[in-house]
Amino acid sequence: MCQSDAAVKLKISQPTLVRILKDRANIKTMPDSDRKQLKRTGHFPQVDAAIAKWIRESCERKAIISGPLIMAKADQFAQMLDVQGQ
Repeated sequence: MCQSDAAVKLKISQPTLVRILKDRANIKTMPDSDRKQLKRTGHFPQVDAAIAKWIRESCERKAIISGPLIMAKADQFAQMLDVQGQ
């Protein structure tokens, strides 16, 4: 089975699968408590919170959300919240 087929079967993107396979040695040695909490955090908590809320509300409305749309919305929130370092 090729990576793209495996990614489809696992319902994840192919780049995510590649990253998991690349980091599997580190992931296997992590304690279970750390493994469950693998997530990225942003540099601007106010913008992250606003984006998370916007995404939840958009999903409830069954809106189509893309990566570029999220990035544009994050820029808008950063300007509205007067966050420096965008």
